[in-house]
Formats: sequence, structure tokens, C-alpha cells
Amino acid sequence: MVLLYFAAVFSIAALSSAAPLQCEGTVKPLIIEDPTEIFGKWFLLAAATDYKVYQDMLKDLQSSWIEFSPLTANTTVLNQGYKMNTCIWTSTVMNMINNSGVLTFEFLGNTTGTVMETCPECLLLDLTSREGEHLAHSFYIFARSRELRLEYREEYLKQLYCLGLPPPTYVDLDKELCPYNEKNASSTDVSKTGQRLT
Repeated sequence: MVLLYFAAVFSIAALSSAAPLQCEGTVKPLIIEDPTEIFGKWFLLAAATDYKVYQDMLKDLQSSWIEFSPLTANTTVLNQGYKMNTCIWTSTVMNMINNSGVLTFEFLGNTTGTVMETCPECLLLDLTSREGEHLAHSFYIFARSRELRLEYREEYLKQLYCLGLPPPTYVDLDKELCPYNEKNASSTDVSKTGQRLT
């Protein structure tokens, strides 16, 4: 993971030293005809954030997946399983707003998110969280499979550069995933925790 992190630093440095990037249209919400397209399981591939607490959490992260399930017309259940030496399961209800195809979320009382344009079979979440006096901005990229092709990685790095976010932390895709645990997920209270997509 350290090598991947420094490779990302080098890539962003190369981007910044090259000709100015055309950022217009690089980072924009995804228009989704059918919101059910995001339902199901996604694997975290990489994440970037400008908040030190979240950065430290990502460095300790070994693997992570999320799963969206419908609850009502305007609410979605987000189940998560992530590993930091031990498996942790969480579950929370998210308010889902569909504004002319642009999907936004509100959850945990302090976090809002928007589904952004990204690679095919990927899910890119642009999240903003209020942590006391801090406003944390994070960019998480997930996929249906545990791989991120080089051209998609480069596009993700370009988006981070255009947003002014630091280099991402890549998940080690060879690390074991936590199994789905419905009992633990449904009983875990995350109502008082921060941005939990790690």
C-alpha cells in the first residue's frame, strides 16, 4: 500500500508539472436514469480526503465493501463490512434524493454525498462531513469487482487534482474481505460516528 501511495503522489506531481489540466467537466454528478442501478455490493478501491482523522483511518484499512438495499421510496440501507485487523460491520439508513437523475444522500446527521461520473461498473461518491469545526471533503471510488484499470485510475487522479484533494490511499486488493454478517450489521449503531465508508 505504501508503494501505491507514493506512486499516486508521483502521478499527481507529474500532472501538476505538466500542461494545465482542463478541469471543466472532469468532476460532475452522474445522471442516473434508474436509481436501483446502485443497489447491491461494491468494493472500495481507493479514497482521498482532506481530513487528517479520515486519512489515518484509511492507512489502517485492510479491505472494505458496502451494500445498498432499498428500504422505502426515499430511504436506503447502507451495510458495510471493513477490516482493520478485525472485521467491523455497520448499518445505517440514508435519505436518498433523486433530483432529475442526480442522486444525493444524507446520513449520520453530519454527512451528505453525491454520486459522480466515473468509470463503467464503478461508483464514485463525493462526500462532505461536518466534524466539529472541520468540514471534511472525501472522494471514494468503488467497483463491482476488485480491480481498477490503469486508465480509470488516471482519470480518478485527475479528478482529485481538479478538486484540490491530496493523493489517494489505495486498498490492498489482495487482502481478505470481511464476510457478510447480517446480524452484526443490523445491530451496529453508527448514528453517532462520522463518515463511515472506510
